[in-house]
Amino acid sequence: MAGKTVVLTDLLTLCSEICPLTTVNMERAQADTAEARRSSVVFLEVTVEPGRDTPSRMRAYAALYGPRQGVRFATASTAGLAELWRYLGVYYAKTKPDAGATDWLTGKPLAYDVAHQDLVFVLGPNGHERWADDGTPDTRGQALRRR
Repeated sequence: MAGKTVVLTDLLTLCSEICPLTTVNMERAQADTAEARRSSVVFLEVTVEPGRDTPSRMRAYAALYGPRQGVRFATASTAGLAELWRYLGVYYAKTKPDAGATDWLTGKPLAYDVAHQDLVFVLGPNGHERWADDGTPDTRGQALRRR
């Protein structure tokens, strides 16, 4: 992705709070990016939980909210992701799940949950951080699409 602007956010597919809203906003931001600039901007959601967020699970998560228009989902090794999120200052940690919490994909009870920050970064073509946002996404008053 050298030479491209990267809009990057952390993701947990089991998150039922902010992550789905951020996913919707990432798609909208990508769709709102001018046609002439789309080839120079990459929209990327990267997991904070590689143990569960496999590529197939991430595809299933993406399918819950409609087709993605160029937003990429990624995972990596536990060590690689720890290095990325530490570098960017993103907090995440395994925690006890809420009583009765289940996995939306498998229906099985959760053995653990992952508490995490919700951040969006814009990295310039040189790889340097240009902008960061922490907070609840604004979905412009629209409900999440679910299939």
